[in-house]
Amino acid sequence: MVSSFEILLTIIIIYFAARVTRMEERVNQLEANFNRHVKEGSMEESNTSHMGKAFGNADASFTGTVTDIAKGIKQSVDEVRR
Repeated sequence: MVSSFEILLTIIIIYFAARVTRMEERVNQLEANFNRHVKEGSMEESNTSHMGKAFGNADASFTGTVTDIAKGIKQSVDEVRR
């Protein structure tokens, strides 16, 4: 028999999954708008590649994330050296 605690736990998990999904949609929309403004020239490009890509990453594994961060750090160091 399912206890009320298990039901509550299931509801909490579903709630947070829905929140994360909604947050991801909002960030993706903000990123799309930002990219559109950069292409139009009304905004300058932000240099945040050292932080990695939060959502929509093709390689979402741990090694892919570490690789993205390492590439971003290398780009930042190269820019500082110029």
